[in-house]
Amino acid sequence: MTFKNKIFFFALPFVFIISSVIIFNRMLDIRFNEEVSFAGSEDTLSLKRGPVYKIGVVSRFSPSLLYRGYQPLISYLNKRTPYTFQLHLNKTYSEAVQELASGRLQAAFLGTYVFLTYMNEQPIHAFLAPLSSDGQPHFRIVLLTREDFPYRELTDFSSKKIGVPSPLSFSGNWLQKYVLPQIWPSNLLVPQFISYDFHHTVVQHVLRGDLAGGVVKDRVANEYAGKGIRIIRKSRFIPASPLVQGPASDAKIIQAISTVLADIPAKDKPLLQKWDAEFHNGFLKVNDRLYIEFKQKLENAMDVIGVTEKNKYK
Repeated sequence: MTFKNKIFFFALPFVFIISSVIIFNRMLDIRFNEEVSFAGSEDTLSLKRGPVYKIGVVSRFSPSLLYRGYQPLISYLNKRTPYTFQLHLNKTYSEAVQELASGRLQAAFLGTYVFLTYMNEQPIHAFLAPLSSDGQPHFRIVLLTREDFPYRELTDFSSKKIGVPSPLSFSGNWLQKYVLPQIWPSNLLVPQFISYDFHHTVVQHVLRGDLAGGVVKDRVANEYAGKGIRIIRKSRFIPASPLVQGPASDAKIIQAISTVLADIPAKDKPLLQKWDAEFHNGFLKVNDRLYIEFKQKLENAMDVIGVTEKNKYK
């Protein structure tokens, strides 16, 4: 065996180990930007004539998760309406709002925080919202930790790292903006908040031990129930993330979307389990009033999304 061959066989195990570590880390980290197609290839798009109407969604979750969760909904609309829809991935919430206002998007899934932020700046309006398991268009935010970690109270997270999703979400603002300023003792250091692109990334970093805790939507936490997490606190109810129309949206198209998704027949209900977890319980027709009333309560400093233990530490 030549000297070069000896070096090759000696180095081969190390190359295998390093490659395995890289692949494993990419499998764990859903921030890895996997290329996916949002064209709706499984739909019979070519059999329909007429324009293609785009429905926007922002990458709150990884592109692959978005595709698996949202594309079946688009496919259902394509089968149940005479129109052709296509899922459009927006990079940012502001981009989605601008494209909705300009007419490039027929509708868009916006987070509640973003909708409340832009509803007075752009002529956009909520018309549909997903239901929670209790049949209401709302959700909660949760603070969670790893089940074997010792943290039980909010103050246990003093100076600890807490992961949060986008700062343009209620989950990203709940503790920092609405809870801690009201209840946190002045003699304790506040937690250190670290932002991540996706809700699932927050939970994964908690499970890996990189963070003491994480803040995510309740439905994301529910996906990890029995998998090593423990809930510390829950918010009060917040209006669900709406499906929004813009000034250039066609009323007939919006009506078709609303009718199909708000009145899914019993025989089609099993299909919902293949959609994004946020849509498992169906949809309800809504309007801006639901969000305006909630926003007014926030602006009046009412404790509408705080914790029941308010003032406990003062």
